Amino acid sequence: MENSSTEFQGFLLQARSRKGLALLWPVGKFTNISTTLFTALHCNNMENSTVSQASGVKKKKVQLTWEAPSNSSYGDIYFSATLVQDYTTFWVQLNTSTLRLDSNSAAGSRSFPPQLCSSSIC
Repeated sequence: MENSSTEFQGFLLQARSRKGLALLWPVGKFTNISTTLFTALHCNNMENSTVSQASGVKKKKVQLTWEAPSNSSYGDIYFSATLVQDYTTFWVQLNTSTLRLDSNSAAGSRSFPPQLCSSSIC
């Protein structure tokens, strides 16, 4: 997205592994989800593994808390987002750089302001 003043009305966010077949499915889960702002989705039988908007209210950023999986076999992680500005303008596969799971830290909080989003970082 071009700049920080750009608003979006919809999003879908997942954490994914860069390792093998795990690449196809979300890993970890989002916690402390405000149901007035967000909708938690269960993908591949994983509770709260994906988050979306709860309404079409326009926003400039979202901030969520994500908990890493207790099984460290997933390897390196990245977040993948889809942002919808309107019905004709949207961005898919906005991926962060790789994040290495730290076994000493189980949860993390990360903000995804639209002005930072590109094909390689969000």
